[in-house]
Amino acid sequence: MNNKQFKNQYSKISEALLEFSSPLLKTLPKRATRQDIEQILRITYTVWNAVVFDEVFKHTNYVSDIRATFKHDKEGLSLIDYFISRKNELFGKDLRIIGEYKIIMTDGNKWRLRADARDPL
Repeated sequence: MNNKQFKNQYSKISEALLEFSSPLLKTLPKRATRQDIEQILRITYTVWNAVVFDEVFKHTNYVSDIRATFKHDKEGLSLIDYFISRKNELFGKDLRIIGEYKIIMTDGNKWRLRADARDPL
């Protein structure tokens, strides 16, 4: 997929974050709470931004810090490594930082994500 196709597919950072997070979000029950969703997004948001910062600044400090946090939690580390790979393989050209995000309940009792994209520089 070239960069133009990528940008057209994920013009909103909220859409990209939801797609990036989808393997975990799909495991939630239909009646998931805001806290359930927030817990997943906190992990995926952190990994996304760490990978972008490391790519932009040409180092591995941020990813290394996340991995070090989970060094005694093999399942957690495996999950982090999965999302690092997922970011690089499927969203590697998207070098936007995810700024503030908010989960809101719509009138139709569905969750919606609002997020802003930021330039990592």
